[in-house]
Amino acid sequence: MSSTGFVPESYVRPERDVFQHEDIVAGRKTMTDTIDQDIELLGNVQAGMNSAGFSRTFLNDDEMRIQHFHNELEHKLR
Repeated sequence: MSSTGFVPESYVRPERDVFQHEDIVAGRKTMTDTIDQDIELLGNVQAGMNSAGFSRTFLNDDEMRIQHFHNELEHKLR
C-alpha cells in the first residue's frame, strides 16, 4: 500500500485522454454511461432554456445551496 493507504504502491495512473464532446455524442469516446447521456441531452436542454416557453428554473435543495454559495462568493470577491 502507498503511504496514503488508498492505492497500491504499484499503481500506475493511466494517461489522460483529451477529446471533444462531439466524440462522446458520436460514440467514439466515453465518460461512463451516465455522463455520456447527460452530454448527449445537453444541447436540447440548452435550446429549450432559450425558448419563449421557458420562464424560470426550479432548483432542488442541493442546487439552491450551491447557487447560494456562488452568489456569496461573487459578492465577497467584488
